Amino acid sequence: MERKENSPLTTLARKLEDTTHVSGLAIRLSGWSGGADRLPEWLMKAALGRGARHYQREFDPSLPPDNPAVSDEEIGVALCLGQMPAEPWLLRVAGQLLSSSRVDPERLARLAKMERVEPVLLHIATACARVDKALEPWATLRSRLRPRRVVRPDALPHWTRFAILPGLTRNGYALPRWLMCYEQPAFTSTFTRLKLLRPASLDLILTKMMRGTDPEDLADIEFLLRNEPVRATELRAAFDRVRLLDIQELHDAFRAAQPSVLALAQP
Repeated sequence: MERKENSPLTTLARKLEDTTHVSGLAIRLSGWSGGADRLPEWLMKAALGRGARHYQREFDPSLPPDNPAVSDEEIGVALCLGQMPAEPWLLRVAGQLLSSSRVDPERLARLAKMERVEPVLLHIATACARVDKALEPWATLRSRLRPRRVVRPDALPHWTRFAILPGLTRNGYALPRWLMCYEQPAFTSTFTRLKLLRPASLDLILTKMMRGTDPEDLADIEFLLRNEPVRATELRAAFDRVRLLDIQELHDAFRAAQPSVLALAQP
C-alpha cells in the first residue's frame, strides 16, 4: 500500500527529502517525556504551557509534566527535528514559542546547527521577515544560519500560518501581525456578564481566502457555510467589494480560492 505524505508515519525529514539526524537532544528529552513515542505530544504540551497558547488543546493526562530544566530553545528546536511527525502544527507551535524575549537568538542559532534544523528555522525566519524584519530571534537567525539544502516551498507551512491575519476592517484588510509567544500567565478569572462577539461568517470566509486553496482553510469555510449558508450571488458581490492589502501574493491567492469557495456555497 502506498503511504500518503500526511500519514502519521511520515517524518518531517522524509517530507523534506532529507536524512534523519540522530539527535542527542531528542534522546535526552525522551527521558523526560516518558519515551520517544510520546515526545511530540510532550513537546507540544510544554510549549503550550510556556505561552504558545494559540494552539490550545487537550492532552493525555498521563503525560509527564513540563521540566523547567529544559530551555525554550530546546523545546522549539526539538519540535522541528527531522524525526518528528510531518505535522505542520508542530512547526507552527515552535514558531510561536520561539517568538519570545526569553529566547536567546545566539544560543538558538548554535542549537539549530547542532541539531540540523536550519532549513526549518530559516523558513520561519523568512516568513517573519514578511511581517516584521527586525523581530528577534528571527532577524539573528537569518544572518547566522545558512541553508544546508533547498526545501520545496510547499513542504513547510505557508508564511501566513505563523501570523495573525486580522481580516476585514471598515478601512479594508488590516496588516498581518506576527504570532508572538504569550509571556504572561493566562487570565483565569470568572466572568458573569461578559459577552463575546466574533466577525460575521462572510468576513471570516473572505479572510481565510487570502491563503488560496489551503485545505485547512477550505475545510473551515465549508464548516462556516454549512452552519450559516451564504448564496453564491452574495459571495460574488463580496468578492467584488473586498479591498485587499497591496501584496500581489494575497491577490493571487484570493482569486485562486474563489472557484473552490463558490462550489461550496448554495446556488
